[in-house]
Amino acid sequence: MEIPLFLLIFFINLGCVVSELSLRFVFIIENHEPELGQLVGRALKVAEEQQDVRVDDSIVLLDRENEEESYGRFCSAISKGVSLIVDLSWSPWELAESVASGTGVPLVRTALSMQRLLSAVASHCASRNATDAALITESEADVDRALYELLGRSNIRLWVHAGLTRDSARALKNMRPDPSFYIIVGESGFVMDTYRRAVKEKLVRRDFRWYLLLTDYSGDSFDTSQLVLPTMMLHVDANECCKLLGSKDDCSCPSDLKRKQYILSGLMTYLAETYSKLENDLSVVTAKMDCDNIQASEMNVTRERVVRQFADDEQISNDTLFYWDGERSALYLRSTFVLSTFKPDSGLETVASWSANEEYKLLPGVTLEPLRPFFRVGTSPAVPWTLPKLDPDTGEQVYNEDGQPEYEGYCIDLIARIAETMEFDYEIITPKSGTFGKKLPNGSWDGVVGDLMRGETDLAVAALTMTAEREEVIDFVAPYFEQTGILI
Repeated sequence: MEIPLFLLIFFINLGCVVSELSLRFVFIIENHEPELGQLVGRALKVAEEQQDVRVDDSIVLLDRENEEESYGRFCSAISKGVSLIVDLSWSPWELAESVASGTGVPLVRTALSMQRLLSAVASHCASRNATDAALITESEADVDRALYELLGRSNIRLWVHAGLTRDSARALKNMRPDPSFYIIVGESGFVMDTYRRAVKEKLVRRDFRWYLLLTDYSGDSFDTSQLVLPTMMLHVDANECCKLLGSKDDCSCPSDLKRKQYILSGLMTYLAETYSKLENDLSVVTAKMDCDNIQASEMNVTRERVVRQFADDEQISNDTLFYWDGERSALYLRSTFVLSTFKPDSGLETVASWSANEEYKLLPGVTLEPLRPFFRVGTSPAVPWTLPKLDPDTGEQVYNEDGQPEYEGYCIDLIARIAETMEFDYEIITPKSGTFGKKLPNGSWDGVVGDLMRGETDLAVAALTMTAEREEVIDFVAPYFEQTGILI
């Protein structure tokens, strides 16, 4: 019996449809990033074209100020069926993690922006005993990303601001104590513009205190001609760009690369490939879940097998695009971070290179120069201890580049000698009101004593009389020289 041609074609197509793996991914994204929904759609199309799968998706907008409503949307999404929860939010959402843990649904996180670069620089700063840092980002959204990434995971106290304006520059100048480090993070154009503004605002004053973090792949071609002091630079090896593009190493990375899109496309392709590889091993791939009746299901077996496959892929090869971070249930880019030092006289020098799944470490034989402490030293004019420095030709007061008066005399020489012996840098500060310090009717102090009390200065070297009243608010060092009523 002959089978009509159209029936034969129908049966062949039906066989193809039956053999196609069907998945359903539920994505969690911040409500501040609704544009990610379109990127997810494009990424899934790429995955479907490269793998013999069909992936349905559901986007859940996470509003952290209205979690109950967001949770309702999430529960509605997984009630229609879910194979995998992909969390693209800035920080783990406890409600979603609780549901995933209770039902056995696999959950995967990732980072699409500068979060991993911030973690890398935090590891380095911790090795330099940093206690605080000022972080300047490109946008308000990046401010939130940075805070969610570092708070609770880093012991560094943060001041974070989007961009550098005149007001934020003034706030940085008035911050006491001064930040240990200043970090600019963003694409190369933003980083350079912000650095120039910092120089103009006279914020760049100390060696190796400014860090330039490049989120694009311009590290090898970054223009350092406008860097005025020794600086640190951190970027991602450009070979990562080639991997995202699916090209060989040393490819030409376009300056307008849509990095988020390529990361998502690579991640969706890898996830689809993993499920295709495990199709015969998984008894349940997609299941409907009820948030009102959370209980263990056969998806627990699915999750264990999928997670084990992620870990196995990482152990088999160090050349994969992503690696599995079991502690954070995340698939992160296997980025290679490159840390360099810049000196105006010698240029850029690479001092550290490490993979994102490794701990920060310097290159063999490399030792970083120790960072000199910085102190603001208070003093007040008093003949002959602290004298205004006069121009020998005009006899007028001499001012430094910041417009502050310069001084000379025994106290100034003593400050210089102490700094030389104890190896620290310093800035001499004179009181804006008062001289050595007088207690005011409201209980506060002016002068050198007042500056010490308020933290405007770290120490004082001045012709200051030690009195019981002053000893109540500041500490005097024990005298080591005494003659004719003069104590030093």
